[in-house]
Parts: sequence; C-alpha cells; structure tokens
Amino acid sequence: MNSIAKRVELGLQVLLENSGDGWFLILEEPVSEKFVQFAYEEGQDLVFDCPTMAFSPDELKKAIEVMNRFFNSGDILLNSTN
Repeated sequence: MNSIAKRVELGLQVLLENSGDGWFLILEEPVSEKFVQFAYEEGQDLVFDCPTMAFSPDELKKAIEVMNRFFNSGDILLNSTN
C-alpha cells in the first residue's frame, strides 16, 4: 500500500473512531483544488460528500465507482453539494 493510501486509511480510521459533530476528512487534489470529504453522522454512518459543481459528470461517476469498490452497497451515502 502506498503512503497516500495508507494516510487515507488512517484518516478514515480516526474519523470512525471519533465519530460525532466536527469530525471530517477532506481529500483534495492540489492542482485542480477539487475535493471530496467524508464525515460520520449519527444515524447515517459514513457520509461521502462530493461537490457536484466542481466535478464533471464523468468525474462524479468515477468517484462513485471508486467508493463502491471499498464499501458495500448501502454502507455509504452520497451527498451531492453545490
């Protein structure tokens, strides 16, 4: 596992261990400044938040496909924010 993947994994682990208001993880691509974020909300579990205005339809579809590889269907809620 490369160092970026390991840092993401550790960030998600910390998020899940410290769930509650104010805990979130933001992943940003520095050149384009596009980002996604994860949060843990009581009653909703892990939330994947993807700002749809910043992503093309193809990029959004790819992001969803990547998340589906890591999480079982229904385990992750896609929130589209503008």
